[in-house]
Amino acid sequence: MTKKTIPTALRLAAIVVFVESAATFSLALFFLWGINVGQAIVLPTMFALIGFCVAASVWLAWLGNGLLKAKRSARTPVIFWQLIMLLLAGGQFSGKFANLAFGFALVIPAIAIVVLLSSKNVAPIFRREI
Repeated sequence: MTKKTIPTALRLAAIVVFVESAATFSLALFFLWGINVGQAIVLPTMFALIGFCVAASVWLAWLGNGLLKAKRSARTPVIFWQLIMLLLAGGQFSGKFANLAFGFALVIPAIAIVVLLSSKNVAPIFRREI
């Protein structure tokens, strides 16, 4: 699929996935900074968390690239990731450490991507012929 034939909704979804990738990488840098200033309580766990964030960031960038190329193999993992984000956001709306700002920061892009990838211009691109 050429660049001109990719719908705008698909491009917007890919851009939001790239922003999520950058945010996840920024979180890894924040955790690394926390180690440097001595805020890490359990060092091996913090390193594992940094590794997970970097791996998730690379994976999201790869999926965003797949969306820009309209690859079918990118849509399902992106939807899966958005469902995970919605589950994480649920914990931000209730409980002892509830934070509405973090909750909405997770919910809004997740819903936007699901809506964009389900739009009538984008969905037929990923439909498989049987």
